[in-house]
Amino acid sequence: MDMPGYRGKSAWLALAACVLVPAAVYSGVLKAPFVFDDSGYVVFNPDIRSLDPSRLLYRADHVPPNRNNPTRPLTSLSFALNYRANGLAPAGYHAVNLALHVSVVIAAFLLAGKLLRHACGCGGVLLPLYAALLFAVHPVNAEVAAYVSHRSESLAAFFYLLSLLLFARYREREGSSPVPSLFCFALALCAKETAVTLPAVLLLADRMFLNGTDASRPPSRKPVHPYFWALLAAYVLFRTWFFRHLGDVSGVTDQVWTHASYFRTQITVVTRYLGLLLFPVGQTVDHAVRPVGSWLSPSVWLSLPAWAALAGALALAGRGSRPRGKLLLFSAGWFLITLSPTSSFMPILDAMAERRLYLPFFGFSLASATVLAIVLKAGPDGDAGKSARRRFALAAALHLLALCTAARLRADKFADPAALWKEAIAAYPGNYRAYNNLGKVYSDMKEYDLALPYFRKALEIAPDYYLAYKNLGDLYYFRNDHAAAETYYRKSIELNPENYQAYNNLAMMLINVHGRFAEAAGLLEKAAEIAPLDTSVYGNLGAAYYNLGEMEKAEAAFSRSLGIDPRQPEAAAALEQVRSRLRR
Repeated sequence: MDMPGYRGKSAWLALAACVLVPAAVYSGVLKAPFVFDDSGYVVFNPDIRSLDPSRLLYRADHVPPNRNNPTRPLTSLSFALNYRANGLAPAGYHAVNLALHVSVVIAAFLLAGKLLRHACGCGGVLLPLYAALLFAVHPVNAEVAAYVSHRSESLAAFFYLLSLLLFARYREREGSSPVPSLFCFALALCAKETAVTLPAVLLLADRMFLNGTDASRPPSRKPVHPYFWALLAAYVLFRTWFFRHLGDVSGVTDQVWTHASYFRTQITVVTRYLGLLLFPVGQTVDHAVRPVGSWLSPSVWLSLPAWAALAGALALAGRGSRPRGKLLLFSAGWFLITLSPTSSFMPILDAMAERRLYLPFFGFSLASATVLAIVLKAGPDGDAGKSARRRFALAAALHLLALCTAARLRADKFADPAALWKEAIAAYPGNYRAYNNLGKVYSDMKEYDLALPYFRKALEIAPDYYLAYKNLGDLYYFRNDHAAAETYYRKSIELNPENYQAYNNLAMMLINVHGRFAEAAGLLEKAAEIAPLDTSVYGNLGAAYYNLGEMEKAEAAFSRSLGIDPRQPEAAAALEQVRSRLRR
């Protein structure tokens, strides 16, 4: 097929579209607040107040509350830089997320162009531009673009795609080195652990398209792939040794999943993922998928036809050596390989999450561009002229316009947390976490009468849900029903003795309302053991010791708080007051 080359005005217009289209669609998120996991990763995370390397990578077999995830130091560093630049203003964090999403879209455009050119000699911009813009504006990717704490997905995807681009450049240019590609692979691993699939995808791309497809020069026989596999092996060994296990460290999974139940559930989840890609209906920020208990479950058997259809399509595409078949086969391989870390037999606390489709989506977008071109007889291995290209451009534009509208509506949900959690409840009426989070939204808005039934509904579904008890304690504290607040705080602590926020909030009430300073100090010492970097704990501890007349301990507590985050004028003033009393 004769299509315009990657040069001149068409290339610049395509790159401009890759920047302007997602920027326009997601511009509304700049006004969005922090939501849900953003509290732990950003708002109440003392680690991002410092660039100390020990806060980016520390030894732990699970992530403590309100701390950096030590398995993703590059993502944590980006949050720390964000904090240094603009404190806790959400707009700055959203701006970085949006810039990262735009960067990934550009990388997707360039990589799709390279693969299409190597596969079938297509040098035009229409196919790769459609693939990139589909990636940019599909509603399933809106969560990553709009949700601050999911920055790890876009950061890892950017370096993942960049590593592949640099590897393709190494194959294309004599005398170039694979080291830049290896370096980007290492950065992707430091952003999110799902980047472990890159050596397999790179090997697939190299065997199918990159190595030896240029007839003007012989294929390279340099043994470069072992370097990538060696880096992966080193990463796996370090992770196993340093974090004491290879699995998920972000949540306790063994209380919910076994390897078998998780694998059974993923058979159904992947089918649902494919449905969301084709028809983005029923999206939610919190898919409350429960374990599939048996191989005989109807949900497993109902998923098998979809898997059989996919296998049949791949077998058909793999027959012969036609470029479009190779592209479809590679696209499916990309999707399944990049999805495998979260959709196999290694349990993760949440079985289904739309953000996990972000990197696999490139395979879907590449396949979609290929299929649309085939349907319209516009290539990649067809023979078409201007009329075919116009049909392709019109069909692609109409499809993308519809998706832009849907993505904009989806992103707007993140500017309204109440709407976000109402949507989650509508999708999963038994989702106790969604009820609790909706109650928290209303409680933070001081709409206590609206919040109360949602907390109670969460406990009706999950009577041992300790966070709902803690939130009820906060609600009754702010309503000046201190006896009820203390009851709920203590119930939350009973259900989860590691729930330091309940210790902290109960102690604050004992200080401010009852003057029970000694009891409060004991609770706060326990909270400090659990969360040794939380500034609010040390601030309250300093207040408790100050009122007890123990100035040395008060000085130590306030100093500790300021050592964690120097930008605390109230703590600085309290410390000065303590020191003035010590001097007297």
